Amino acid sequence: MENAAASTTSLIQNEVVHLREVSPGCFAVTDRQSTVNLIDPQVFAGLLAVQAFAEDPAHGVRVLVLESANPDFFVAHMDLSVDLEAINDAGSDSGRPGPAEIAQQWASLSHWLSTAPVVSIAILRGRARGVGYTLAATVDMRFASKENTRLCLPEVAFGALRTGEGSNGPKYKAAVRAPWSHPQL
Repeated sequence: MENAAASTTSLIQNEVVHLREVSPGCFAVTDRQSTVNLIDPQVFAGLLAVQAFAEDPAHGVRVLVLESANPDFFVAHMDLSVDLEAINDAGSDSGRPGPAEIAQQWASLSHWLSTAPVVSIAILRGRARGVGYTLAATVDMRFASKENTRLCLPEVAFGALRTGEGSNGPKYKAAVRAPWSHPQL
């Protein structure tokens, strides 16, 4: 999606996640964080807004393309270095989900992406770690840059079970066992 970072108009209200129509029925979802693209309450609220927009039949969404404006990071991981008290307070008052809500709703969002009546595509440039890898594994199609895409599951090293892979669980597990031989990831 060329010039995704150049557009300043978004169809949803979120400071970081932007949604724009590329062509009739095809919408680009761009994460515009300036650093490492973490899933934090603001980004998650933006993804939920994209889901609500796509579910509204009046918008005619047929394709969602997920991408990052930062060429070094698709999505790095969840932001665990936040002030939990401030975020949980913000989650209750601001309409943005807090960490507990993100953890509870991540599986539902991932499942929706894998089963929604829209085609979901991830354009991978840079690093996709942890939940970013899970997000990429959940969508219908992935296109990765040969030059700088790096996929990583740090959770595997310490035995953490990830959630939310939707209907792509077998593909995800096969890629964990033998990532070099799995053509879809």
